[in-house]
Amino acid sequence: MPSPMNRLDHFVWVVEPENIKKYVDQLSDLFEIKFDFRDGPRSDGTPLQTYVCWDAGLEIIAPFADPVAKPIADHPVAQRLAAFLEEKGEGPFGVVIRVPDMQATNERAKKLGWQVDAVAPHLADKATRQAVHAAWTSRILDIQETFLGKFLNTMLIVGEFEYPDDEK
Repeated sequence: MPSPMNRLDHFVWVVEPENIKKYVDQLSDLFEIKFDFRDGPRSDGTPLQTYVCWDAGLEIIAPFADPVAKPIADHPVAQRLAAFLEEKGEGPFGVVIRVPDMQATNERAKKLGWQVDAVAPHLADKATRQAVHAAWTSRILDIQETFLGKFLNTMLIVGEFEYPDDEK
C-alpha cells in the first residue's frame, strides 16, 4: 500500500557512464551503504545504468549506449539525461516525491500547468514493471514515476512506490 502522505523518496544525480561506478563506490564507502544496480540494456533494453540505495534514498544514473539497448536518441529519459549532461555536466538532476496516488497527483499537476511525462511508458502494466524490478532488486516491488518539470533548477519527479515492508 502506498504511503498515506507525500514525502521525499530519493534524490537523483546524473553522471557520465564512465564515472558512475566511481561515484557509487565513493558514497558506499563514505556512508557504509549498499546500492542495487539496474543494468538497463539487459533488464529491459533501456540505455540507462542506474544505482539506487533504497535505504539512503540516493540514485545515480547515466545514459549508457550499448548494442543491446535502444539508442539513446530513441529513449526519452536517456535523451533527457544526455541533454542535461551536455548542458550542465554531472550533478543534481532531480528529487522524487512519493505520492499515495500518482494518477490523482498527475491530474492535479496538469490542471496547475505542469507538464506530465511518464518516466517509463514502456513499463505500463504492473506485471511487466514488477518482473523488471525483481530482476535487479528485492528492495522494491513496483515503481511508477512521472516527470513534472523543473522546480528551482531541479527536475521534480513524482512516483507511486510499493516496498515489501509497506503496511498492508
